[in-house]
Amino acid sequence: MSLKAFHLFFIAASVLVCFGFGAWGIYDHATRAHADSLALGLLSLGIGVVLIFYGRKFRQKFSHLASP
Repeated sequence: MSLKAFHLFFIAASVLVCFGFGAWGIYDHATRAHADSLALGLLSLGIGVVLIFYGRKFRQKFSHLASP
């Protein structure tokens, strides 16, 4: 596995973790009304969206590198 492929895999895994944690934070806020859970959930969802844009930009910038 090339470094480029590993980086893209790690970004994708990070996006899934951020969205999962964000969904849990929003669910926790809905069931127990903790404001900190809502804040962390929304922050995590925001970071997930930023990671998606970062992954696209990374793929465009390093598209000339061949992946095995």
